[in-house]
Amino acid sequence: MNHNRESLPSPLARQFAPVTCPPLRQVLLAYGSGGVIGLFLVRFAEPAGGVDDALWVVSGDLPPAYFVTDEAPTPLEALALYCDLVDGWVETVLDHGDLDEAFPVETEPTEENAKALRVRLCSIRQLISPT
Repeated sequence: MNHNRESLPSPLARQFAPVTCPPLRQVLLAYGSGGVIGLFLVRFAEPAGGVDDALWVVSGDLPPAYFVTDEAPTPLEALALYCDLVDGWVETVLDHGDLDEAFPVETEPTEENAKALRVRLCSIRQLISPT
């Protein structure tokens, strides 16, 4: 199915709003959990920035993100990577570190938000690896 940014579901369209991207070739729901998290594999008709022909996009009731598929070729690996990236932001906030060095997270960098996000990340990790 062909998509353009305007035809994406609202959360995904907002995710790509600040980015100039090539036409979308395919948007696949790779993982979803009842309004909590959606993981989408977005494939472009041509490489974005001349490099990436696909990105993972995370959306839902948590900070959205997008990242390349190189380090996480499967949906479960992508969710684990999302948790690791955002957890790095949480640690930086709680340690009062330099956020310029952390993965960008779209929420106020307060201790309260960081702690709440840590709980959400634990829940996501439980969903993908319930051991």
